[in-house]
Amino acid sequence: MNNTNDGRKLLANRRTFLKTAGATTVVALSGCANNPGEGENSGGVTKGSKWDNGKSIHFIGPTSESTWWRAMPAGNLIEAHKRDWDFSFSFPGWDPAAMNDEILTRAQNHDALIVNPASFGAHKQAIETAKSKYNTPVAGNKDGVGKGVTHNIQSSDEKMGKLMANKALDWLEEKYGSPNGKTIVHFQGDPDVTGWNKRAKSVKSLMKDNPNVKYKQIAAGGTINSWSNAAQTYFSGNRADAVLADSDGAYSQVILNALAANNMLYHAEHEKHIFVAGIDGYPSSAMFVRKGLQDITVPQTPFCITQNISKLFYDHILNDPSIQKSGKEIPEVPIGTTTETPEDPVDLYWGESKGKIKIEKSEYGVPVGISPPEPYALSRDNCNKHNHWANVWPAWKGRTELMDVEFNTQGEKPGYVDTLVNEFNKNLKNGDYGEKLDYLSKI
Repeated sequence: MNNTNDGRKLLANRRTFLKTAGATTVVALSGCANNPGEGENSGGVTKGSKWDNGKSIHFIGPTSESTWWRAMPAGNLIEAHKRDWDFSFSFPGWDPAAMNDEILTRAQNHDALIVNPASFGAHKQAIETAKSKYNTPVAGNKDGVGKGVTHNIQSSDEKMGKLMANKALDWLEEKYGSPNGKTIVHFQGDPDVTGWNKRAKSVKSLMKDNPNVKYKQIAAGGTINSWSNAAQTYFSGNRADAVLADSDGAYSQVILNALAANNMLYHAEHEKHIFVAGIDGYPSSAMFVRKGLQDITVPQTPFCITQNISKLFYDHILNDPSIQKSGKEIPEVPIGTTTETPEDPVDLYWGESKGKIKIEKSEYGVPVGISPPEPYALSRDNCNKHNHWANVWPAWKGRTELMDVEFNTQGEKPGYVDTLVNEFNKNLKNGDYGEKLDYLSKI
């Protein structure tokens, strides 16, 4: 599926403004009324009714240290921009107590909150207080937010982990006739982080069904430096046939650096190539795939997640300012509600699955949807063909630094590398993945 500009709708009349508030880093951006006839009461608000804080919505996330985390508020900002809601965001860090303080502070001067949790279930009481004391509705952004939110959309970390591991087993089967006797090294993140925990568990569960594979688990920690140290330590004295990384982007970059430092980094198709797979689908990961250094990445779909979170929030919760009244119960997004991959400001891609996100009740009692409905692998075969978030982010925001990192590789570079890189650069320049969105400049 090749998407062209003719199939994309770009937002018009863009404008932004920046202001600072509070002790944490906060950016507030005003939306624009892009839909005729909505005026000051846009966003489904009944004429004559008003939001207490002027239609202001605030995103709270743990960190802005990577492209993935900056992409999360960006998707929510896009939907706020369409409806002329003022959108702001802050990143209080990974301390759950600091985030709880931020939730309670922001609940007092914003009409709605979207929370990307720092720790699983740690924000339940703060969210309940935001609702009961300040009458502020809260939506979840990603997993682990706990009860009390109106709804949540997240990736299936378990399915992504199993897909990544199965791709490695398939590759070993194809190359060697069997994965038995081969070594798979699995770099795992901080187990206290919900997503990393689920991915690691799913891979370990699958590997139990393959007892003849030499499976090595590396506790890499939670930082780029700790992953770098773990990779350098391992590859300085050990080899592997395949490498699994529970995150990629900067995390797979340091693994590739360690392979290169030990003369083990060969391009795909070379007989000495080591299979490398990761999860997240960063723009840099997609470039590593184009260059034949990383074989696959299993993308999360941040804009499909966050735009849909906001869309459902506005359509089902923020369509009635009367929920601010003291004592009035804030509803949840109804179970069974469905939504599809966003098309505005660009047709996003979430795999070949034609299914929709369907809101269902999770085991924790939270209305949750899964995006994408089924995970997919980004490989050399499809890395340039679709509007993966890895391609859309550079179109909207510009290239990331890691996309153009060079590595000390061994052996000859296969011919397809330059073809894929040049094709991507041409598509990006031509606007085939979308065009720059000025109002995202402060994300």
